Amino acid sequence: LREFLIGAHDTTKDALSRRSTIWLVLDLIRKGVAPGDIDALRQAFYARKLPDDQAYDQSSETLDRWRAYQANEFGQVALAGALNALTGLQQEDHPSGIEPKDLIGKVIASSLPASNQSWSQWASSLVAGSATDELELVEPVLQDLGNGERPAEETMLSAFKLLAVLWARWAQGDGAVRPIIARMAGPEGRSLDGILRTLDIAQDQPPGEALAAVLLKHVVIDHQIIAGRKLSTAGTFTYHFLVEDGLLSEGLLGEYGYTTPRLFNLTRVLRDAGYLSDAGVTSDGEAFLEQYQPL
Repeated sequence: LREFLIGAHDTTKDALSRRSTIWLVLDLIRKGVAPGDIDALRQAFYARKLPDDQAYDQSSETLDRWRAYQANEFGQVALAGALNALTGLQQEDHPSGIEPKDLIGKVIASSLPASNQSWSQWASSLVAGSATDELELVEPVLQDLGNGERPAEETMLSAFKLLAVLWARWAQGDGAVRPIIARMAGPEGRSLDGILRTLDIAQDQPPGEALAAVLLKHVVIDHQIIAGRKLSTAGTFTYHFLVEDGLLSEGLLGEYGYTTPRLFNLTRVLRDAGYLSDAGVTSDGEAFLEQYQPL
């Protein structure tokens, strides 16, 4: 097991990335992250902070990729919340169907307070001089998604704020987050980079109009494209709504969550390999940290 994890003579990209991630996980645990606290690992990877609020000042390309990955996860969770909000409202109030733009407008109007600000001003105000925490914003969204429930209005406000904070933090390419996502996700624009590009175009519009553009393109249209592709290539029906004769109908709520079980699995494997215990990093884990460095 250790030979596989370390892969000392393996110089492939996967092996280098695995060793580097192992180093970062062990280092964060020895600096205060509790073994098994996956949210704390995500927070440290993303915000570069330790549980005691001290900065995690490690520099690593792998760490940059993990931050980009987590930022993309936040964006996808926000959109999944919007999908359930749209399908839930359609089910309950418009069983015969409703025009997608009208449905989007209702979801946004019920959750987003009226504002005279532009999208850019509103998003910037959420992060200016505050300790806005993406993990706190995403928590109620994940809770409703995990239960397969239509998100409450205040939950959707958290999802919209999350998109705004992501745009304010990363739209300018800070921390290499956006370039990494653009490079890894490809040119089709269904990643966080695609969402940010839509918001770039709408940044001078009112917040509600900017969000309406995101939901129309990245929830309604993209969902149809992706579901249609899965149906044609694999015969798998994954539609959560249909759009026929200009009306959105047949809405189905779904259960969603993070797509990164890898961190949980990795900490389990590190325990099995003797690098971790309930008390933290073992002496063998410390030896690993001394022998290698994150790339």
